[in-house]
Amino acid sequence: MDLSGLSPAALLALHAQVADELRARGITRSSNNPTGDLAEYLCCRAYGWSQSGNSNRSIDAVDRVAFATRSKAEG
Repeated sequence: MDLSGLSPAALLALHAQVADELRARGITRSSNNPTGDLAEYLCCRAYGWSQSGNSNRSIDAVDRVAFATRSKAEG
């Protein structure tokens, strides 16, 4: 995909659409920089864990099988 011909306004609109689609697919969970959300998502996929709710500041993921493992992903 060649983006060089797009205006700055068109690039920003595309960026917003991509961010919306990542949220719709459950890959990111906020409108913040997607790095942290992506790190959480990838860790959960790799280990089979579940993401904790957005309001939980202490942990990002929980191993639902062991019920003892909690993790904070740093991206």
